Amino acid sequence: MPVKQCKVCKKEFHVPHCREHEAKYCSSQCRIESMKKPPVSGVCESCGSAFERSRRSRIDKRFCSNHCRDKHYKLNAKPNTTCTQCGIGFFLKPSAKRGERSNGYFCSTDCYGEFKKAAYHGSRNPNYKGRNYDTDGYRLYVPAIPGYLAKAKKLHQAVVFEYLGIDSIPPGYHIHHRDCDPMNNAVENLVVLSVSDHKWLHKQFGNASLWAFTKEKIDLESLVSWSDNRERAQRLLPLNVCNQKGIDFNEENAA
Repeated sequence: MPVKQCKVCKKEFHVPHCREHEAKYCSSQCRIESMKKPPVSGVCESCGSAFERSRRSRIDKRFCSNHCRDKHYKLNAKPNTTCTQCGIGFFLKPSAKRGERSNGYFCSTDCYGEFKKAAYHGSRNPNYKGRNYDTDGYRLYVPAIPGYLAKAKKLHQAVVFEYLGIDSIPPGYHIHHRDCDPMNNAVENLVVLSVSDHKWLHKQFGNASLWAFTKEKIDLESLVSWSDNRERAQRLLPLNVCNQKGIDFNEENAA
């Protein structure tokens, strides 16, 4: 068998006659080694340190790392964005400017922190202790006593509790705003309904129709005629807390 010399390790190896003219390497490992390109060496333009890396690396050949590359571009690139907080121009990658940011653009986390201090100050802060409504949009009843925030409850609940002389919502019941406005907590606008009746009213008529009925823009007979259960609609639509004084909801629930 013909004897050839490996171009990588210089070792002699035997090859069959059919591969005498094409064989160049003694093994697949030597073939892979021959395909590797020599590393790139140079001096980083950002930090000034010498470096050596593979030619296939995606890092810019002028820098030793992505950190140095980003730092160099940030210091030397032309400003294309103005900081919302301090007004200083700074460079921002085009990919970071896609779409609009509701709060604006900031040159540093310090500027963003200062912006949030002003933007979320006082009643605009979701954790504001003096707020008078909760995250569901209902007004809060806050007694003037120590630790009031922990004892705060929804205003419509407090109105119903005081009028009916109860301490809590009976199990299996909801308090319904007849005009579907959570800010309107007048006694005439509130009614205690079973969970089933409450869901049925909203699904049957919708908020707009219920609001129009309480504002006398739709009469009771017309609204009842739209229902698939007219007897139930006739019973629930006119009802409010004023008609429920003295009712024992626990007994009704048990029945």
